Amino acid sequence: MVAVVATLALVGGTVAATSPAEAANGAMIVPATGRITGTVGSHCGANDTHSGTDIARLSGGQVVAAAAGTVVSVTQSTATTGYGTQVVLQHAAGYTTRYAHLVVNSTTVTPGQSVRQGQALGSMGSTGASSGVHLHFEVRVGGAVQDGLNSYFTCGRNVTLGTPVGWSFPGLGDGLADRDGDKIPNAADSCPDTAGFGLYAGCGLPRTANSTDFDGNGRADVFYGNPNGQWWASDGGTSNWRTLASGNVETSLFQFADFDGDRRSDVFWPSADGSWRISSGGVSSWVRINGAREAPGHELQLGDFDGDGRADVFWANSAKQTWQVSYGGTSAWVTTASDVPNTDIRIADLDGDGRDDVFWAHPTGAWWAASSAKTPWRTMASAGVPMAEMDLADLDGDRRADVFWANRADGRWYVSSGGVASWLSRVFAGDPPERLQLGDLDGDGRADVHYADLKAGVWLSSSGAVSSWQRLAFAGVDPRLLVVR
Repeated sequence: MVAVVATLALVGGTVAATSPAEAANGAMIVPATGRITGTVGSHCGANDTHSGTDIARLSGGQVVAAAAGTVVSVTQSTATTGYGTQVVLQHAAGYTTRYAHLVVNSTTVTPGQSVRQGQALGSMGSTGASSGVHLHFEVRVGGAVQDGLNSYFTCGRNVTLGTPVGWSFPGLGDGLADRDGDKIPNAADSCPDTAGFGLYAGCGLPRTANSTDFDGNGRADVFYGNPNGQWWASDGGTSNWRTLASGNVETSLFQFADFDGDRRSDVFWPSADGSWRISSGGVSSWVRINGAREAPGHELQLGDFDGDGRADVFWANSAKQTWQVSYGGTSAWVTTASDVPNTDIRIADLDGDGRDDVFWAHPTGAWWAASSAKTPWRTMASAGVPMAEMDLADLDGDRRADVFWANRADGRWYVSSGGVASWLSRVFAGDPPERLQLGDLDGDGRADVHYADLKAGVWLSSSGAVSSWQRLAFAGVDPRLLVVR
């Protein structure tokens, strides 16, 4: 049993309860795992004053940023009064968060540093005015403590790190709002963690040719990069989580493809030192497959360009305006085309020959394709839809990738078969396009649409983008950390 933990009384500011007209549930995630022993106003079972939420766990644990932001201050303290060792973050719309009573010298950030949502800040401890190991977590707006979080953080509730907080954060957005005015959703002007639609200039590309089939049964798995460093997978999005490996590395640049030809997807990681590493089936230790390369990780995509059943690494070199391929991820760079674009391109097999092609949404609105990443171009259809709003997958089972568009304006999905046919209206969904991903979840050879409902924690699937929503699994995890291909 976790004991009730005493912590700091209300210090400065006021308490504010908000009931905004437009909710933005999920803009923050739970920063630590444990049991709620204190809420804004008082400790659980006590008649006192208290300025935040206490998350207690006798064994301690990791503490992460509830939302993307900037580090305001980091305090190291062994004192038995006050907040003890703490980190304070500044977020959009005047929000600040405080993470107090951390283990001294466990902090991993510095003042002025930008942090992403879910980034480690330190370890749960008992420094300052504390009688047991716990995290004291505060959310303030303009200095006012937000007691509306009490509706989610109820006394005695067990919470899990990384779970979206089911409460409204007016002005902060749900992490997928359009903050830079480019009409493309993005996470507080930082690149999203998933390979879905929520992209904008400067972010990594959607990994069109990737596959998340880690057990080789022909069904896409749902991959989850748990903030605790573990990788989890759900077979077809219907099974319980199974643990793959534990990487403890930044997952936003991960890609997934079969490098060894065993029909199981491997995890590809372009590490910060420039080398490329593979985890076979997502379960083995890292294996270095190539030495330091000058290619930035966010400019790389994967595809099988020679049809040998093994993934190759593709680089749209923005400096030289060339395309380069490392076959199998082990060969030297081979330049396959020159004077070619490096933006608004995707990798997919558009002609069904077993070799991936480069798809380009031309600024004129036309679609062009280059077989096996080699010019000359061949023209396809013309749509005038921004590349960031489209995805590619084989939705009709003819082994050719189709172009999928979730039209935000009318809420309908449209498909161009093989990228050459006119738009065909599929179903009306009205769900946020940035939370849709494509993968063959049922193994019938047709890609399905996967949707993670942020509020309910439910996963839904539309078979071939034509069926009504079918419920898959229930998982109360941040959908922005899920990948389905």
